Amino acid sequence: MYTHHAQVLSNDIDAAPDVAALVGFSQRLPAVLVQMVQDGVASGDAVYTLSQCGQAITQRLLVLAEARFGSPPIPYAFIVAGSMGRNEQSAHSDQDNAMILADTFQPERHDAYFLQVAQFVSDGLAACGYVYCPGNIMATNPQWRQPLHVWQAQFRHWIETPEPSALLNATIFFDLRGIYGEASLWHDLRDDLLARTHSHALFQILLAENARSFHPPLRFWGGFSSQRNTNGEKVIDLKKGGVVPVIDMARVYALAQGLPEVNTAARLLALASHGVMNAGDAHDLIEALACIGGLRLQHQVRQIQQGIAPDNLLLLADLSKEERHHLKAMFKVVAGLQEAMFRHYCVN
Repeated sequence: MYTHHAQVLSNDIDAAPDVAALVGFSQRLPAVLVQMVQDGVASGDAVYTLSQCGQAITQRLLVLAEARFGSPPIPYAFIVAGSMGRNEQSAHSDQDNAMILADTFQPERHDAYFLQVAQFVSDGLAACGYVYCPGNIMATNPQWRQPLHVWQAQFRHWIETPEPSALLNATIFFDLRGIYGEASLWHDLRDDLLARTHSHALFQILLAENARSFHPPLRFWGGFSSQRNTNGEKVIDLKKGGVVPVIDMARVYALAQGLPEVNTAARLLALASHGVMNAGDAHDLIEALACIGGLRLQHQVRQIQQGIAPDNLLLLADLSKEERHHLKAMFKVVAGLQEAMFRHYCVN
């Protein structure tokens, strides 16, 4: 999945001697994205590559942190969630991370160490362009730096007593993936939470309802439902209106079935192979994700080339007649299957 430039960059990151070097390497990521899009790399492969580079930066920061502060006093796992957890980072991503600590954790003896490591990593990621999470979902927050049994209790509460804040956390932390440290800690957490999501119908219903919060920007008669940017131009949000609805649908079905896959396309393929989702529907959603995600990356590349901070707001004027037609078709597919999901969990 790597292009040559991305593989070279990943190797450089793995050998970076300090944060300053990592910052320099991270500044090459926009050029890597531009090259991938120009080379016609599929959007799924491009976001995977960006995610793997971001993961490599995070892992190197953890190695550098342990070199500075010493070996960890107890086992721990560093986990990422959200887009990095799904291996779906674009050019516009923030931090979503946490720590699972062994149950031998004693705050007065151990927490100062883990806070130092978390702060070092978070500050390093920010220096590399991964902005601090606006919702403070980072290992620097003691709420997200807890022993395994506390994490298990937290997930149990979210699943068994679902409420708006729990559902918001579900959209982030139910896409978790361990990238460093003691793998058994996050495996134990993942297995426990999947067993619970598989057996709690109310959680599934509310998660499905919540998954309709974002929907494709289509008007009743089939035209685009656009908004205006700061310049007064008509735009559509390809993330909230296109990518997120597919991600949310795949998550609802996967959690309801207790499937361990986290990447959206992998979830859809797993759902089809288990007979949970019609294979044609799964294929249509993967195609829609590729189409919408591809337009999103092309838009971000244009912004990078113009020296503009990348976002997800595509100018309707930038779409050709053929692209408009195809995008509308993809949005209709997503909207139809989103409604089918809602009926499956919330009406039947």
